[in-house]
Amino acid sequence: MKINWKKYLGCSFFIHIFLISSLFANQIPSQNDIAEVNRLVEKKNFSEAIDIYSDWVALGFKSKWIFYNLGLLHENMGNIGYAMFYLKKAEKIAPDDALINKRNIILQ
Repeated sequence: MKINWKKYLGCSFFIHIFLISSLFANQIPSQNDIAEVNRLVEKKNFSEAIDIYSDWVALGFKSKWIFYNLGLLHENMGNIGYAMFYLKKAEKIAPDDALINKRNIILQ
């Protein structure tokens, strides 16, 4: 019996894409998650908001806004070292972002 490698590889490729997309589908914060974190920030419950953002980072979801917000939250809690750490991470992702650069300058 001869194996049709093109057909096999094509099917295998799509199965892998489906599995990978399924694994990473939950790494993007949902609108409910974002609303929850915003509610916590409005109530000045910064440590719980930091926990949620940190969970997102641990899941692999990394963006300039996640790191920027982590920096601001740590700044509000008086953790200047952590604030600078996360703002620098945001700056690495978006080196030309004026808002991030301004916040870094303020903290230095």
